[in-house]
Amino acid sequence: MLSNTKNFLDRAKEKFGQLLSGYRKFVANTKQKLGNMSDTNYNTGMYHLDRGNLFDATFRFKIIKKFWPDRLEAQCKYAYCLILQNMINDATILLHEILAKDPNMVEAQQLLNRINNGEADKIIKEYNEKIKKDSE
Repeated sequence: MLSNTKNFLDRAKEKFGQLLSGYRKFVANTKQKLGNMSDTNYNTGMYHLDRGNLFDATFRFKIIKKFWPDRLEAQCKYAYCLILQNMINDATILLHEILAKDPNMVEAQQLLNRINNGEADKIIKEYNEKIKKDSE
């Protein structure tokens, strides 16, 4: 009976070691994937923005804002998407938040200046013309 118990414990120890090894690999793989999520979402957002898929682009940049709030370039793209959807007040608030974090963020300054100069419609028109030209 003692040898049966020893065999059982040896097998259990071996199985536990395999399980622990598998778990460690899973954790390492997950960390790697999560580390790339910010870049993946940014690149996917840019892909959609360049093709006129504003809903999908906005979604990607909004995810980045939520989980990686220090990625201000993505927040500028999010504000740009808001402008393109005629959500000017929301874009203005976001641009002010970005500039509070980094007053030297050129893209945010430029977008805010254009909004303040009454050029939001012009931004939308320029984007729509670019998308139309790229699709021809």
